[in-house]
Formats: sequence, structure tokens, C-alpha cells
Amino acid sequence: MKKEIDRVLARQRDRGLFRSCRAYRGAEAPANTDHLLLASDLRLTLLKAKRKSPVCQAPFDTPRLIQDAAVQQQYAVTVQNKFDCIGTLPDDVDAHWDSFCSIIRSSADTVIGVRKNIRKPWLSAETFEVIERKAEARHQKNHAERKRLHGIFKAKAKADLNCT
Repeated sequence: MKKEIDRVLARQRDRGLFRSCRAYRGAEAPANTDHLLLASDLRLTLLKAKRKSPVCQAPFDTPRLIQDAAVQQQYAVTVQNKFDCIGTLPDDVDAHWDSFCSIIRSSADTVIGVRKNIRKPWLSAETFEVIERKAEARHQKNHAERKRLHGIFKAKAKADLNCT
């Protein structure tokens, strides 16, 4: 029994953390037990704390504001009305700036709105037709036809991607 030491339980991926492990014989354990005191040297590495990225405001639809005179007029009136309602501004510069920004942002949000991302389809109608025929071949379990159509699809998709 002298040759046997107590064990350290660890996950499989944490085995590399232990540099050395030693059992101390003759040390008094706090309880009446046949286990030995065990000391280990560990190598721990701390990860850097991840910073949360600030939440960004969605971009406003400024091209709509530039192109449409009615939207420009409505935006100007809305901003003017909100500034008239405010009355006196606070003496603190930061509070003054915050109120100014909130008025501009709320007016832009109500009148202009946010920009919508519209993606142009990069696949042509012929390529979509090949995709549909390939799906039909898959449903019919026609592997050879599906494989042939897959090659055609890859070539057409590459050509469509290069055209845009």
C-alpha cells in the first residue's frame, strides 16, 4: 500500500494543467481516514475579459431624406416643434448635448425611419430553374441526374457571381 498514492480527479481536457502531484505520508488528515494528503502544482492561464461592443443605432434612411422634398419639410417641422416644446435647456453642457441628440434622433426615427437592406439576387432565373430540376431529381432518387445538375448549377452560380 505504500507505493499507491491518492488520485486527483479531473476532466480529460484538464489533464495538462497538472504539473506535479505528490502525496505526503505521515501528515495528519483532519478525519480518521486511510487517505493521504495530496498536493498538486497547477498551471492556469486566465483569458482576457471580452468587452461587450456598444449597441449601435440602426442607420437612418438618409437617401430618402435627400431625395424627397416633402420628407425634408416634415423633418424640419418636427425638429422645430420639438425644440420649441423644450423651453429652456439645462446649464450643463453634457445634459444640453444629450437633449439635443435625443431630439434629433427621435425626429429622424419618426419621420425618416431606418434604412432597409435590400439585397439584389445574385442568381439568375436560369440558375433557379436548375436548382428546381435538381430538387426534383433528388425527390425521384435519380442520383446521376442530380449529380449532373449539381455540376451545371455550380458553373452557372459561378458565372452569375462574376457578372455582379
